[in-house]
Amino acid sequence: MGKSFKDLFNEWKAHYHKVSNESLPKYIEWSVNRIENYPYTFFVNEKGNPKVHTITPQDFEDYFVYRKNNSVKKGISYSPSKNTHYYDRCSLRRLREVITLKNFQSKNHLR
Repeated sequence: MGKSFKDLFNEWKAHYHKVSNESLPKYIEWSVNRIENYPYTFFVNEKGNPKVHTITPQDFEDYFVYRKNNSVKKGISYSPSKNTHYYDRCSLRRLREVITLKNFQSKNHLR
């Protein structure tokens, strides 16, 4: 009945450049790519593309464990820095804004 993570991501991706307050187009692209790379892969491929209203705070915690254990840069595994986790959280908050605005999910899922 509700939208899936993939549906919401695609909707957000098409809309984000119109509402972003980021100063340069490359920063918008970076934000989109940040979500498309790890969160999208986690929620769509690993979690089976759940309906957004079924995503729980634990799912986001599971995502950060996944991110830590599956990060690759130039073909080499690495452990993301605190800054990387910070930027991931910021990017996911941007996606959460769409979730909240469209009444898909409560604001309490990404703190």
